[in-house]
Amino acid sequence: SGNSPGLVGAGVAIARVTLQPGAMNLPHYHPRGSEMLYLVRGLCRVCFVEENGGGRFCNDLKAGEAAVFPQGTIHHQQNFGKEE
Repeated sequence: SGNSPGLVGAGVAIARVTLQPGAMNLPHYHPRGSEMLYLVRGLCRVCFVEENGGGRFCNDLKAGEAAVFPQGTIHHQQNFGKEE
C-alpha cells in the first residue's frame, strides 16, 4: 500500500507480467479481488468465462488499452503479437 496508496481498500492488485510471443497466462481467477490489466506494448488477447458456463468472451488489446476482470471471474490472456 505504500507504493500505490490509491489502491488501498479497492480490492485490486497490480503485477508486472511479460508474456513471450504466443505465450498464454493459463485460465485462473482471483477469489479475493479484481484484476486490471494495462497493456504497455504489443498485442494481447484477453478472455473471460461467464460464471454460469454461458460463454467465453474475448477482446484483443493493443498498447495503451486496458481490461478489468471482476473478482472471481475465470480469465486468461495470450500474447498474439511478435514482441514481449
